[in-house]
Amino acid sequence: MSSVETESKKKKKVLMICLGNICRSPIAEAVFQNEVKKRGLQDQWKVESAAIIGYHTGKKPDIRARDTLTENGITDYSHTARKIELDDFNKYDWIFGMDQENIKDLLSRKPMTSQAKVELLGSYSPSGTIIIRDPYYDSDSAGFQKAYDQCVTCITVFLNKHSNIKEIFSVLFLIYYNKKYDAKEESSHGNSCRSPMAEAVFQDQIRKMDLIDFWEVESAALLSYHVGNDPEPRATATLQKAGITDYSHIARKITTNDFYKFDWIFGMDEYIIELLYEKQPEDSQAKIELLGKYDPSGIIIIKDPIFDVGNVGFERAFEQALRSVRAFLEIHKVFFISNILYFSFHLSNIQIYFKRDCPILRISPELMSC
Repeated sequence: MSSVETESKKKKKVLMICLGNICRSPIAEAVFQNEVKKRGLQDQWKVESAAIIGYHTGKKPDIRARDTLTENGITDYSHTARKIELDDFNKYDWIFGMDQENIKDLLSRKPMTSQAKVELLGSYSPSGTIIIRDPYYDSDSAGFQKAYDQCVTCITVFLNKHSNIKEIFSVLFLIYYNKKYDAKEESSHGNSCRSPMAEAVFQDQIRKMDLIDFWEVESAALLSYHVGNDPEPRATATLQKAGITDYSHIARKITTNDFYKFDWIFGMDEYIIELLYEKQPEDSQAKIELLGKYDPSGIIIIKDPIFDVGNVGFERAFEQALRSVRAFLEIHKVFFISNILYFSFHLSNIQIYFKRDCPILRISPELMSC
């Protein structure tokens, strides 16, 4: 057996299914690939997608599905529709349908010897919305965005449950372009100045503090005007001047799912915070805060430098983000350490001794009473 075949057998395999394999299941496949990549779990998972019927075999995903993925920052996905085959039921560990009709068709085709779990992807939704509706006949792309959001939520829950990973805390940095500056709209870049710099600083600091296993960070905009753009050149130049040369980012707009996915959502000024509170669903547990709240200098607003001449404003925003991120991470680094110390302290109340070569665990009464 080749090394490629051996590696493939080690991976858990998922197949996403919808009626035609050009709308919902490609979105689900792309989201799954993206989540696996972000978590560094490529060695654990393989995902593909297919159709119940062969009507669209050989076609690319619906243009609205592709646009939705691009608008949400997934730009490297490609797929050609295919129909599910009998062998797929033996090849995959999970086969996910999008609605009850998909499940009915899949179960009617599933061989008796197949060990694949046939489930609704929506069964992993915390909200209880188990059906991912087919948006194919819609006149716009709103249904595709809704399907995307559902896929992200369900896949996040699924991977949290079935992947061999540590608990990761996540942070999202937000920026907003205020339309009162309409005269300068052409030169304004939502999610291309402050929030990408903050994201890059956060990534750099968790590497330096050896906390990369505990944190995940992204950035986004409140408006979609510049979705798909690279960071502002002055932001990139500022990062490179500070020694951060490996950062790349494509602007995206915040989604409803972000309010469930991220533990902290940081705004750069008070207007952003106000808008975030308006958008936050009632059942979201995300903490919405000013990043500058953590700045030891007391400067809580990180001013947008987009209309400044030169790099001075960008360098000032970078320094504010650096001070704030360092302080934030130090606070939560202490939290991690204090929990480890607490556990270590209680280990002093545990005695391990050997009786006839068998380890015996004895726990003190003090610990038993905790």
